[in-house]
Amino acid sequence: MASLAVAALVVSSVGAGVSYYGSQQQAKATKQVAAYNAKVQENEAIQQDMEMREQISRTRRENKRLLASQRAGVAASGIEMTGSPLEVLGANAANLELQAQDMARQSTLGLMRGQTQAKATIWEGNQTAKGIRTQAAGTLLSDAGNIGMSAYGLYGPKAK
Repeated sequence: MASLAVAALVVSSVGAGVSYYGSQQQAKATKQVAAYNAKVQENEAIQQDMEMREQISRTRRENKRLLASQRAGVAASGIEMTGSPLEVLGANAANLELQAQDMARQSTLGLMRGQTQAKATIWEGNQTAKGIRTQAAGTLLSDAGNIGMSAYGLYGPKAK
């Protein structure tokens, strides 16, 4: 009977160790998944920023063509490029550039938002991993206490 009790204590000890190891591996995997997800978020933000920068470049080229067309139209009409026509063209150029700058600002904000999300994902993964590790340590200590109490019950002073 004593050998069965010893075997049960050994199995309980091994089980506690395996459980602890599994929890440590889960914590490690949680951090790895968070790091991967953060990298994906960063890459998506960078890709969106690159696409927006290209769109801004296209918009500015189109704006130049539009302004050139407007200047040509004014010149073809025989109106001098002074006074009101010049002011209108200047205002149009300013508005078109303002639109391009607004796009650039939105792109920068999107990139920053993606980077912030990536950092938050890593932080969240680290916190989850810490929680798993803390829970694993608590479970290991609890199991060790239970095993110790079982051993004491089997081999303690009153057991004989």
